[in-house]
Amino acid sequence: MFKKIWNSHFIRSTIIGIIVGAFFFGLFLIWSSNTSLVGFIDALTMASLIVFATGWFLYFSNEGALSSLFYGMKTFFKGIAGKRPAKSYFEEMNEREKIPKNIYRGFWFASLLYAIALVILYVVYVTN
Repeated sequence: MFKKIWNSHFIRSTIIGIIVGAFFFGLFLIWSSNTSLVGFIDALTMASLIVFATGWFLYFSNEGALSSLFYGMKTFFKGIAGKRPAKSYFEEMNEREKIPKNIYRGFWFASLLYAIALVILYVVYVTN
């Protein structure tokens, strides 16, 4: 049963997102050397933003938003060198593997968990 759950892209990417967020949370907490409630709020903010941005960049890449820019740059620099690309833009986009949607959704969910913890800590901070 554990193997079946672990093979789910959503669960795996959520766990990876939580681990990445915990790493950046600890990194920003050490960097700011502020162990008060404000330091925890700041570190949680940065961790949730980084995990959300990771999921956003995966989504952006998956939808091919910058693919034409990268293909154009590659074609331009190959043209300067006197070469031509092996595949057309259409062929390259059709042969590209897309990542499953649950991967970036898992990162977004992990960032949501960090954001919920952030809101709870912020409410505690404001009410004191």
